[in-house]
Amino acid sequence: MDRSIKILLTAAAAEHHRQFKEFDKKLGKLAISERQLVRQRDIAHWLAPPEDVTYGNDFHVTGLAGQCSARFGDTCEWITDDHQYRTWSTSTSGSALWVESGPGAGKTVLASYMIIHQLTVSNRRCFYYFFKGTDSYRATPLAGAKCLLSQIYMFCQREHLDMATEFEVLSATVIEDGHARSKSFEKTWGIFVSFASFIGGCKVIIDGLDECLQPRLFLDSLLASSTRCSMSIALTCRSSTVNIDGIGTIVVLSLGSSHYGDLEKCIAHKASNLPVHVPSEVRATVVERLAGKHNGMFLWVALVFEELESAVTLDELKRALEDLPDGLDEIYRRIIRNLDKKLKKAQRRLCQKTLVWLHACRRPLQLDWLYEALEFEYRGEGFLFTRQDFADAIKAACGPLVVVKGDEVALVHFTLKQFLEGFAETNSAPAEFRVEAKEAHRHLLQVALAYMASMQVVEQPNAPG
Repeated sequence: MDRSIKILLTAAAAEHHRQFKEFDKKLGKLAISERQLVRQRDIAHWLAPPEDVTYGNDFHVTGLAGQCSARFGDTCEWITDDHQYRTWSTSTSGSALWVESGPGAGKTVLASYMIIHQLTVSNRRCFYYFFKGTDSYRATPLAGAKCLLSQIYMFCQREHLDMATEFEVLSATVIEDGHARSKSFEKTWGIFVSFASFIGGCKVIIDGLDECLQPRLFLDSLLASSTRCSMSIALTCRSSTVNIDGIGTIVVLSLGSSHYGDLEKCIAHKASNLPVHVPSEVRATVVERLAGKHNGMFLWVALVFEELESAVTLDELKRALEDLPDGLDEIYRRIIRNLDKKLKKAQRRLCQKTLVWLHACRRPLQLDWLYEALEFEYRGEGFLFTRQDFADAIKAACGPLVVVKGDEVALVHFTLKQFLEGFAETNSAPAEFRVEAKEAHRHLLQVALAYMASMQVVEQPNAPG
């Protein structure tokens, strides 16, 4: 064979071998990539909420966006000038900030602003969680640990951090649990701490510790990990609901009058949006009267304006201003008494049934679910509402006690659930509005059993032979 042909064949063979090795390498990368995708899917499933909820692993993002949209104007910005917050924010050795106030003071909105601020200044090394007392899953320490681990895991993936050991431990734990959803707080928390230790200098912000079912378990776990991981933690909590006496490492920031400027801006804005025929001097009186009575509660201000805006005449509005309620309990009582007076019997019944379901339900209620439940309860009577007008019917019957956001319906605030339980124990509650916890749960169980019994199951005849 000619030498030149041999050289060409040899070169062709070498090139073919090179291409084959490159192709084989690509196949190997594809196989690794596929294994990584499977691993990520298994980890996501391990960290996922229970199957019976309507939200996925990213519910914390939706929650943060919702709270950020609730912030008015430049409110909350004062926190970045607060000495205690700035000291905590710049700390690199691990510190704990405790932000406390009374109920309905806007702690969750403030927490959302702190989160956005920290995501901006800490190279996105900020991880967060909102406890929710009206959701039996999101009120657990396990839910908080899984959410934090999910965030820090995704952060490490995005940053391409070399954390082979930590990733292997996580993957091995998923396999050990049989690829089922994690049910162990201790195990989940331990892996989160290992990730946080590797990264170092993390910020963790927790809102609503008072709504956690085991607040001290979660708090003690955070504090124990703080020094080890050089992790700075901030928590918001209602005053006097979680005992932190004797914990010297926590710096307490009591809102007190710190955010009164925010409230005054909110009041002035709402007063300017009262009906156009309200005279300017009456608007000024609204601002003055509410500024002297709000006691730091955004929720109280919002509910009072609901009452003022429902006034039909100027005289009614002035009378309401002369007799402003003291605190949330008093305004809840007034709302219920007003509903009792103005609602027809059928509407009062609808209101009471709605309050029972929202009070006793262990998960956030979809509007469609509530519609189906009440439609079944009213079976035989001819339920007249359609799905399209059901939301308006609920709002008309329950007034400001209930809020409809998108597809969900809920009590206006966690404090209303607690109020209704106590309200039922007094003789001042109209019968139609009493919600006793045990009776409410019993009622839901009876309706559920009746619903299942009503479903006709057609049995297939046994095959011959």
